[in-house]
Amino acid sequence: MHIGLLEDNPAVFEMLVTAFEMEGHTIETHLTGHSLLHRLDPAAPFPYDVLIVDLGLPGGISEVDVLAHLEQTFPPGSTSILVLSGTSLNELERVRMRFPAVGILRKSARLAALFQSILAIKRPV
Repeated sequence: MHIGLLEDNPAVFEMLVTAFEMEGHTIETHLTGHSLLHRLDPAAPFPYDVLIVDLGLPGGISEVDVLAHLEQTFPPGSTSILVLSGTSLNELERVRMRFPAVGILRKSARLAALFQSILAIKRPV
């Protein structure tokens, strides 16, 4: 699977890259929302089987702005996105209400739960 990762925490970033690569996945990483948005071509298909997005990103563009941009740019059902964050349950619920097609998982989850969540939301190829 080709996975996109939008994560700014170096420890989490390295752990996820290692875990996904050990499972045989390829991973493309982004530290900021700007980096991710510059990578995307609206005229091309969504480049990832799954995109994992952290909340609380630095760099002037929020994760909600990123999710809204993806929602407006790509046709419904063409993206698989999982928010993986350690933020409050209230904030995660706010994101869930605004973006019902996006999967939500707390960072305290085990890797097995993360892999299961990814398989559950992965878009058909």
